[in-house]
Amino acid sequence: MAWDGLLVEAKPIPCRCGHNNKFRIIYYINADVFPGYREELIAGEQGTFECGGCGAKLTIRAPIIADFPSRDLVVFATPRGDDEGVDSGFKGFFEKLRDQLPSGVAESIDRRPYTFVEGRHGLNALIRQFYGDAVALDAETNASESLEAIQTLNGYIYGDVFFYFPGQLAVQELVGLTVGAALDLEAADQSHNAVQLLRKVVDRIGHSHPWLAQELGRLLLITSEADAKAWLARAMAAQHCWIAVTKSFLDATPRRREDGDTQRADLPHMLPASQLGCVTRARHTVVGLFPASKDAGLWQFPRMASAAIPPRYTVENIIKGLAVALGTVDRFSDEGLFRAGLRESTHVSWHESQNRSRRLLADRDSGKLFWSLYVRARWNIDVSGIAELVELPEMVDELSELIGFCRAALDKIEGSLKEISTDPQEGPFSFFKNGYVASDIRYFLDGSSRYIREQIFAALRTRDQALAKRVGAALYQSAAVVGAAARDAFDQAVGLAEVIGQFRTFIPPLTQLRIAEIAAPQYVGKRSGESEQLETFHQFAVDAFDKNITEADLEYLQQTASDFAANGGVDLASAIDFFVDRLEEEIAAGRGGEHCHFRLEASKCAQCQNESTVLVWEIINVLNRPDLHLLAKSGSCLYSSCLLCGAMHERTTPLLYCNPTSNIYLLFFPELNEEGESQLQESANKYLDTLPIEYRGKRPITAHASKFITGWSNDAEYVIVSRVRTFDEFTTIIADDV
Repeated sequence: MAWDGLLVEAKPIPCRCGHNNKFRIIYYINADVFPGYREELIAGEQGTFECGGCGAKLTIRAPIIADFPSRDLVVFATPRGDDEGVDSGFKGFFEKLRDQLPSGVAESIDRRPYTFVEGRHGLNALIRQFYGDAVALDAETNASESLEAIQTLNGYIYGDVFFYFPGQLAVQELVGLTVGAALDLEAADQSHNAVQLLRKVVDRIGHSHPWLAQELGRLLLITSEADAKAWLARAMAAQHCWIAVTKSFLDATPRRREDGDTQRADLPHMLPASQLGCVTRARHTVVGLFPASKDAGLWQFPRMASAAIPPRYTVENIIKGLAVALGTVDRFSDEGLFRAGLRESTHVSWHESQNRSRRLLADRDSGKLFWSLYVRARWNIDVSGIAELVELPEMVDELSELIGFCRAALDKIEGSLKEISTDPQEGPFSFFKNGYVASDIRYFLDGSSRYIREQIFAALRTRDQALAKRVGAALYQSAAVVGAAARDAFDQAVGLAEVIGQFRTFIPPLTQLRIAEIAAPQYVGKRSGESEQLETFHQFAVDAFDKNITEADLEYLQQTASDFAANGGVDLASAIDFFVDRLEEEIAAGRGGEHCHFRLEASKCAQCQNESTVLVWEIINVLNRPDLHLLAKSGSCLYSSCLLCGAMHERTTPLLYCNPTSNIYLLFFPELNEEGESQLQESANKYLDTLPIEYRGKRPITAHASKFITGWSNDAEYVIVSRVRTFDEFTTIIADDV
């Protein structure tokens, strides 16, 4: 008997009146084999029939599998109310039907993606989408709900609907970057490197995402590697998964090109679903809207989406995957392997992966894991392995060579940092303007150097102190980097006191860096005179201008700078010369500090053990100090930085941030007892009460709030000082301050 594409049962349904009805229930229907499937399903859409005895309406709540082989999709229509268990419900229901289906049909279902809809109503709504018909009544329920969130969705465009992987949302940025970069490498004849990238990622997060397994299997065929067939089999198995359907999305792909012509009519996003083949034909990215009001009552299964997350998608594994993917892609970019650059979609995935990584790294416990893998992938250096060797007592003669590997990586990082200019106007759209966000690039470069130094200095602290200090000097920041930072600080300083404070902050460490440079093995015994002069100058710089400024001091500085420049110490010399110029300018100007207060405090770096003086801002009023506004937005005012090794140390004193223009006043310090809070408010009031009215936004009254709240009804008259207790809270508020 020929297979007609239907599994039907005439099921006896008793009524309360005693009449025994028979109802024709469809359990499976094949749209390619059974030509009248649409009429059959629409006729039984409501699942109700009339009792032949009493005429009462009876409702049948039975699931159905609708099979669309030509669209490469299986649809499971389940009664409403079933959500979290719908996947297991589908698999259990299919197993009951398996023996009644032709073997080829059952096997094909095992290989195809599937989706869920709510009952016959949801099934017919989806079919109507396939044919461009109007959506069934009551389909777009809850349309009045306000938009709560948007989220990028990677999946497949299919006419006016979109299919995506709900269980894969946690890794979609990572997968988008990995697959996109692999395709770009293949286009540049770098298939072996594409395979390397894919293997690294699947080793961390597994191969449950179909795209990873598909691309790896395909590329292994190209590179003729032995396990190609095994990966193609995994790809086929991974394809058999839930792909959710949505109408609640925005597609940024333009219907018309910039020149006014329409896009090619054969592009998948241009065609109606009735003309498309399999639903997984066209990979695409859209913006999903939540709550998904257009999907409610049709194919929305939020609890199932949470249950669908693969067990391997832990935060730890996602961090590992992001680290190796970003590190490897960045290294390949540095090496010029992407000959034509990254395609736009890959480029966006790279940016989104950077953002995702930064969000995950806000949990500081994740830092060591991420940076160990990122640094190894990008800079080809096993820092943890080197640190273990450095700790071994028998390692003495080899220490310089081990540290040299790290120094070479640090030199590459510093070279990359020089190429990235700071953008004072950086904002949400900087990526689309420049192709990158400067602060993101710096974040991953600075993070790499900081991790290398943290691990090696920690290992050196287990060794003899004199030996550790001598060897560790090779890991110091370069004099060029610190010299440039010193000149910037002198340039931005307002008032004589701040210029001198920045001198005492920057010049002693810069001198120590020069001392370390000429203490390198190639200079041993050759620079003793310069070394003595540097030591003498260092002592002068530590306490310079503590009481007064003399003409003799300025002459000494100019002569010393000339001597250092003649001996090759140009970074130190130029910083000294620039300081002298700025000092003379501020003496002539006689300016104050624009009502910003700082103090100098002695500090000992916990990482490299060096002592220094640090300028710590206590009150920042940004009315006429845009440089301090940027300092606050970057979060740098919450830390002090060791200028020798780059270590960051959290501040331990209060900070008052004032922006009279936006009426944002933040009083930052960790939680205190009642007496401490009172003293903190009193110190803030004392400062605010002495301010000229324009430096408090012409608001005459001061009020304190226990937390940051926007939209005060009386903020035209009141300075609202908000209490902030954590670093993250401070930086989040400041990020939006203009």
